[in-house]
Order: sequence, then C-alpha cells, then structure tokens
Amino acid sequence: MKILLSLLLLIVYLPDLYSYNVGSDSLLQNKTFKNEIQIKHDNDLYLMIMQDQYYTNGLHIHYRWGNNNIHQIYASHKMYNPFTAQVDSIEHIDRPFAAEFLVGYKLQKPLKENQFLRYGVEIGLMGEAAGGRLFQENLHSLLNMYHPDGWQYQLKNSVGVDLNLDYGLSMFSVKNNFEGIILGSLVAGTHHINSSASALFRLGLFNSINTSSLFHSRILGDATSQKRELYLYNSTSVRWVGYDVTLQGGRFNSYKGPVVSEPIPLQFSNEIGFVYSNRKIDFSISYIFKTKEAEKSLFRHQYGSTSLSFRF
Repeated sequence: MKILLSLLLLIVYLPDLYSYNVGSDSLLQNKTFKNEIQIKHDNDLYLMIMQDQYYTNGLHIHYRWGNNNIHQIYASHKMYNPFTAQVDSIEHIDRPFAAEFLVGYKLQKPLKENQFLRYGVEIGLMGEAAGGRLFQENLHSLLNMYHPDGWQYQLKNSVGVDLNLDYGLSMFSVKNNFEGIILGSLVAGTHHINSSASALFRLGLFNSINTSSLFHSRILGDATSQKRELYLYNSTSVRWVGYDVTLQGGRFNSYKGPVVSEPIPLQFSNEIGFVYSNRKIDFSISYIFKTKEAEKSLFRHQYGSTSLSFRF
C-alpha cells in the first residue's frame, strides 16, 4: 500500500516536473500528442485482504494512435483459478483453472461531441499454451507467496476469434463537473458471447468523452482542450453471458478439460475509481465488485485495477 500511495503522489506532481522549463520552450505548451501507450494491471491483491481467487491477475498493454479516429492494438494476459489457487483435490474446484492470451485491434470513432462507437476483432489463445501456470508460479515465487497447486486440472487449449462493439453516450453534463453516461457493449465469437449495459457517473474536473482519459481519447484533443483531469467515477453494470471459454472450455473441443462450469446468465457489477490526467500522463485506480459468475462459484468476486498511460 505504501508503494501504491507513493506512486499516486508521484503521478500527481509529475506535471510540475514537466512544466519546469516551459518558460524557455513555449512550443511545448502548444504541442499535441497523437500516440499513447497504456499499461494496465488487474489483481485481487489490490484489495489488501489476502484474496487470490477467480479472475486473479490480468496484464494489458495498449498502443493507440490517430487524429480523427483512434486506432488501437493491444495484447492481454488473463488468469483464472478457483476460490483458492492451492487445491488438494479436484472436488474442491468451484471454477476451472484457465488462462487467456489475447491480441486485438479496435477502431474508436467519435460520432458527435457526446458519443462514440468502438469496434474491433480479438484473437485468443486459451489453455496450457497461454502460460497461466508458469506465470502464476513465478509471480508467487517473486512475491514470496504459497506455491500454487491445481493447474494440472486446467482447461485444454483452444484458439478463438471474437468481434466486439462498444457504444458510449453522455446523457448530461453539469459544467464539466458532474456527468451521467450510458455504455453498451457486445461480444460475439467462438470464445465469448456476451452483452452489457452500464450507467456511469463521474464527479470532478474532466473533458468531454471524446477527449477524456476515461475513454482513452485525449489524443483526439488539441493543446487547448488537453487540460488536467481529476475525478471520481462510479459505474453500475448488468451483463448477459451466453458463452465463456474460461468456464466452459473450447467450443469445438471434444474434451474440454476435467472441470467445466456453466456461467450464470445474468451478472451484475459495480466499479468505483479515481482518475488523474495531464497532457502527457494518465493514472487511474479502481475497484470492481461482481456477483457470482458461475453456477459452481462459492463466492462473489472483487478485484482492483491500476493503469498508467503515456502520450507522445
């Protein structure tokens, strides 16, 4: 926690470091940045309650560029295990061990000042070839944690392709200090089929959704619109799940694995977060609280997420 707080303070005061020599280089003030690299990490350890279950770790790297539209390529690695990553028998597994490695492309188009459309394609590798067992064992060794046990029961390898579509609309904004936004998403393919709807509210200092850090769209703004952002947000979502490869295994596999589970079709979640952004850097931290995802799940799930973006 001390490391996290130190990082937060560093991010908040970074603008002063960048502006130290602005007086001798006025051109920097008018420069716009049209490229962005983002690193995002999800882990339930951020909750500081010694939990290590379900969606237990995610690492995501994004590169975005554009002028009128935003192009994005990304790679992600996600890991899942039962209510504990140390099970002594197959009967104790309430959610399959699984890992996914994903690569994808998305195009984000501002429709009007207050709405956007984003769509893309994602290729996923799920199973032992995704390296979840190796990643978790090395991570636990690095953090001096217990040795994971149970990955011998993980789901079998599968390769899939999914298409995705996202839509965002700002319903109202009060002096750019309080805003209500609705979001919708749809994923359809061989690995995942789901849709969701969300109501998001944010409070603080922020740009419009098509030039804001919350939707990774600051690279669409110019120097005059790239002001600092500092806000809190809360998002409540309902999600319908038709197929989840990390629970049910590869759709076309004759043998999916020793343990599979059916998803609960209707799931709910709530996310609270903090975002700070200046002309070159974004930092965010959030906590996500979800209802049970699978029929066999013993518990609800929650985890934390941090993100850092650099524009150039």
